Amino acid sequence: MENKIKQFLAVYSLIACLSRSYSQQGTYCIKSSENDTQFVQYFNWDPSDNALCYEFFIEKQNNDGTYTEIDCIETELSYAEVSLDAGIYRYKILVYNLLGVPELETEWLTVEILKAYQPVIRDVFPRIIYLEEEYDGIYTVSGSELREDAVFELTAGEGLLKRSVPGKILEHDVKNRRVKLIFDAGKVDASKYLLVVKNPGGLTAYSNPITVKFRKPFDLDISAGHSCTFVLQNDSINKYLGTNICPVSATVRITFIYMKRLFGYFGFSADGAYFRFLNQQDGYTVSSHVFSSHLGLAYQKLLYKKKLLVDIHTGAGVTNFSDMKFTYAHDVCSGPFNACNFSLNCGAALQFYIRKRLYVEAGFDFVHTFVTDMGLRYLQPVILCGWQF
Repeated sequence: MENKIKQFLAVYSLIACLSRSYSQQGTYCIKSSENDTQFVQYFNWDPSDNALCYEFFIEKQNNDGTYTEIDCIETELSYAEVSLDAGIYRYKILVYNLLGVPELETEWLTVEILKAYQPVIRDVFPRIIYLEEEYDGIYTVSGSELREDAVFELTAGEGLLKRSVPGKILEHDVKNRRVKLIFDAGKVDASKYLLVVKNPGGLTAYSNPITVKFRKPFDLDISAGHSCTFVLQNDSINKYLGTNICPVSATVRITFIYMKRLFGYFGFSADGAYFRFLNQQDGYTVSSHVFSSHLGLAYQKLLYKKKLLVDIHTGAGVTNFSDMKFTYAHDVCSGPFNACNFSLNCGAALQFYIRKRLYVEAGFDFVHTFVTDMGLRYLQPVILCGWQF
């Protein structure tokens, strides 16, 4: 009685495993040749320790509901391979024990084989996308067997760098010759993509490359304008020069953008600035020319309809104090003071494009100069006019 129970459980386990395995992905493979594409289905089950071999029976349903045997496979392995056309089938397994005597037989299990269709992509529109222009992520695809239950995606890169963007069908031709797809435009960055369609069953087709890029891969921005310098938290400047504000200032900036992506533009920034200390005190006048220049990194991001752009930059350079002197009555002057000091700057600005290349810029720069025995920090609000080459 105990052996009968074990046999029953073994048969039940075998049936459950076979049904479960066949329903999962990877229960078939596609064998292709120059003239034909053939599907091979796998039916697999848990092996039995007491089994010498197995017989796999499979029958196809006729139009009248009856079944006709189409194959009987004897195997020592725990799986069988068959190539089946579309239709309804049933199958069972006969288990032979170590003496070669049939011992266990499963019930008939039914499975439906659906026909797989080979998709073909003949054309994709648009083939080239410029990210400076309005991009809605919509593509029109023409070909054959572009089925409504197919999976569409854009893929780029290989290996660990491979990325894909899934598509959604907006319109579908009942003859499966044309579909309109939409992809998330915010995920389609500058690259070369392939449109991939995968029909149920695993048959796949690839389009010719689709190019997504910026019309201008590089930008050169040159701007100049007025700035006003505010010296921050420096008692020495206020004590000896008498003022923390220098309204006579000017700034020039050059930005070279060498890499563009949807999440921002990256490049180098160089700037030069001038301002003058000039203040009259009781009994003397103090004056000085100050020049600064910095070289560093820049990041830009478009904000609104290709018209408004934010620019963030930072770098290192020098600040030069030139001809600083005190002038007293009767043209009595102190000796001139000149110094060149290491300095760091960072700043941000908004650029608004009046025309395609002409823009105005408003922002600020913060500079920290490493002067001996004291740090000179100043803020420069700027208003510039620029041109993009």
